[in-house]
Amino acid sequence: MRRPRFTHSSAILARPAHVYLLHFPNGKHYIGATTQALDRRLKQHNIGVGSKYCKRMLRLSGPAVIAIAVAYPTMADALVAEWQAKRNSWLLRRHCPICYPKPNGNQNTP
Repeated sequence: MRRPRFTHSSAILARPAHVYLLHFPNGKHYIGATTQALDRRLKQHNIGVGSKYCKRMLRLSGPAVIAIAVAYPTMADALVAEWQAKRNSWLLRRHCPICYPKPNGNQNTP
């Protein structure tokens, strides 16, 4: 498996970052990475300036919520994790707590 090629500056790649999974009301998902605060990034997605996909989903189904967010020490690590998550998005969506809530708070069952 090839690693993604980074187009960001080295200063941005060294910043702490998050990889997040957005859940839309129609059941669709979006995976992204950011160095910004997650609430700020979510607001950007929900007003239609985050990405073309999120802009379309906002128009079709309504605002998104953050289902999963994972912190990484650097943006470079986060971009690799985002790339891997997008390649295995079915697995990440399967663990979405909004789509598949855990019965009785038991965290060991899928």
